[in-house]
Amino acid sequence: MLFRNSIVAGDVDKTINTTKKLLTMGVTPNKILDLVSEAMDEVGYRFESNIYFVSDVLLSADAVNSCLEIVKPYFISSEKSDIKIVIGTIQGDIHCLGKNIVKTFLMAKGYSVLDLGEDVPPEKFVTEAKNFGAEVIAISSLMTTTRNFIENVIKIVRENFKEKAPKIVIGGASVTQEFSDKIGADKYCKGPEDMHKYLKLALR
Repeated sequence: MLFRNSIVAGDVDKTINTTKKLLTMGVTPNKILDLVSEAMDEVGYRFESNIYFVSDVLLSADAVNSCLEIVKPYFISSEKSDIKIVIGTIQGDIHCLGKNIVKTFLMAKGYSVLDLGEDVPPEKFVTEAKNFGAEVIAISSLMTTTRNFIENVIKIVRENFKEKAPKIVIGGASVTQEFSDKIGADKYCKGPEDMHKYLKLALR
């Protein structure tokens, strides 16, 4: 509860101290990421409910990033992958918490990940995927008002890739399996582990 509260409050120092304590206690990096996700959900709820403002979300993002920097070296894996992934938060959405969790997990698993940041226009996803040689475009959306831009990414991909189009993987609080099916995304993932399993099966 202390860890969750420190992230929700955007307290970087407490988040750092608690993260180190959890690792010392033997809590696994995956479990810590689960706790971060729970805190992220609360921050998202407060923002959507107009309890939190953009400045509050940014403080929480700083706390999350401080945690991820500590946890990242603890992901020890023999897995290596040649798969290249472009990841970003869709246009109009400035949330980075979920995206950063997924990015950290995938990089720890040996994937090559290009992070485009937040508020990414559909055209940029496609352009950067081409330049990077990405097999996957991973899109995050926390706000329901922005998720429809994801469909634009899919349309542009279909227009620009005649063969070997990158897979479109989507996730975030505003996204559901029903929405994914509706817009024709290749995969809806609930979290980093879910995405890792999909990549191993779909792109091996």
